[in-house]
Amino acid sequence: MEKVDSAYDLPRSIFGHNFITPKEAAEVHGFVYGRELLEYLADAINAPGFKEILEWLQACGFVLVSGPPEGKSLLEVRAMDPDLFCASPHNKWWESGDEEFSRSNKVEIGLLALRSRWDPVPYPAPKTWGDEFLPPEMRYLNVTEITYGMTTYEKARNAYLYYHVWVTSSSVDSRGDKPKVHRFDEGFVISTDWFGTVLYPEGCHLLGK
Repeated sequence: MEKVDSAYDLPRSIFGHNFITPKEAAEVHGFVYGRELLEYLADAINAPGFKEILEWLQACGFVLVSGPPEGKSLLEVRAMDPDLFCASPHNKWWESGDEEFSRSNKVEIGLLALRSRWDPVPYPAPKTWGDEFLPPEMRYLNVTEITYGMTTYEKARNAYLYYHVWVTSSSVDSRGDKPKVHRFDEGFVISTDWFGTVLYPEGCHLLGK
């Protein structure tokens, strides 16, 4: 596994503590990553042009979080760490069978880039953007990706990625509204009603299989 472990030296040297490795995600969530998946990620990280992509993401204020070994829905993300979520009955509306987004919108394997700054992305993407491993452009993340990124970062670093702001997702509920994620002192809340500061973070998913 030496090849796999050393492959993460590159993103770790660029992002520092803002890179959550598969090993760290496994430790905080109890994941088991298969050897084939880990070797695939190791090869992809060392692909030509990927260093420039990582440097661009870091310069633009992104953090990098390793995704799960298989796709997870919002309900499954909560089931991994139920104590992190507010226990109020008002935080259970998205369990309803009418709210398809909580089941169909998933966080996938690979690397999840979440922007931790509020200003517009200041730099043009590198010329290598569009490589077979990379998405063609930035996008707004779905509610599961945002929630997974926030909970994983918090557990691995004992720090908040976003706190006391409403983080808007690209997901859509049964009424056509976009669910938002908020980290209160009492825990995570998913809601379409909000008050206070709203954040629209850009992000992307890298190296998905």
